[in-house]
Amino acid sequence: NISIVSSVSSSLFGFSVAIMPDIDAGGNGELIVGAPGNNSNAGAVYIFRGEALALGNLDYVVFDGGQAGMMLGFSVACVGDVNGDGNAEVGMGAPYYDVGAFTDAGMIEIAYVPEGLTAAVFLVIIAGIALLRRREEEC
Repeated sequence: NISIVSSVSSSLFGFSVAIMPDIDAGGNGELIVGAPGNNSNAGAVYIFRGEALALGNLDYVVFDGGQAGMMLGFSVACVGDVNGDGNAEVGMGAPYYDVGAFTDAGMIEIAYVPEGLTAAVFLVIIAGIALLRRREEEC
């Protein structure tokens, strides 16, 4: 068994969890964990490398919410290959994101995670706009 425990009070680490295919060619799928209570409820999403977890190591990338109270990580999912690079992307929900005068309008962030989980580029889809494409067979 593997246990991952947060060291941040009230982070709600583990509120949402998903598995995605092996995106870094390490041999194991990656683990996505939401922590919507992190940092004054701005939230965070962690992507753990599967092969590191199998060895008992915590090798991860973290995406922090940029707005207090937005609760990034309330939901997480593998959303398939949205940008056509051959790798599945990570969808991260933030239901309490404010957009201008629209309080708690919500948003979805799609993280494009390149090789090695070393960086990410975001495509932000604001105010409840649905994903245009989803490939279930990849997730």
